[in-house]
Amino acid sequence: MKRFCFIGILIEDELGQQIDLIRKRASTEYHSFKSLNSPPHITLIPPFHIESDIEVFWLELSERLASEKVFEIRLLNFGSFRPRTIFIGVENNKRLDELQKRLSELVSGEVGVKRQLKKQFLFKPHLTLLNRDLTLENFNKAWEKYKKTSFQGRFKCCKISLLEHDEKQWNVLKELYLVD
Repeated sequence: MKRFCFIGILIEDELGQQIDLIRKRASTEYHSFKSLNSPPHITLIPPFHIESDIEVFWLELSERLASEKVFEIRLLNFGSFRPRTIFIGVENNKRLDELQKRLSELVSGEVGVKRQLKKQFLFKPHLTLLNRDLTLENFNKAWEKYKKTSFQGRFKCCKISLLEHDEKQWNVLKELYLVD
């Protein structure tokens, strides 16, 4: 059975609730709801199809990442990918970049994994507020607001998550806890 998944870092607890509230308000104000189909997260590996056994895939990934340690991530202000995405920025983080690179190498080498990307994934860590169904008019209105708005947050990255799409939303399927 072919499954549609992505790997990310979920933002939970109070910070995750705060971000989710910002996302919901922005979605209502700018009529863009697609980003609410997943929990607040930073994408490490963008959506891909997997045809191999998901249990075996995750077990192998977990074994190869068993020594990865907990680290801090800082969120800073808002940014955009014109013309359809507004996001919370992630401060430069060497540990995050290294984790993403290692994961990318492991996932791309897996048999049965098919990426749905036409070009190489350029890792620009961020937390999406508004995207795909955001009109250009509403993008411009939202960006006028968010480019002047500051935001700061920090959290410990204690786990990575495998999420699967059920044709309506993204749900957590597996989690890998990092070494504390």
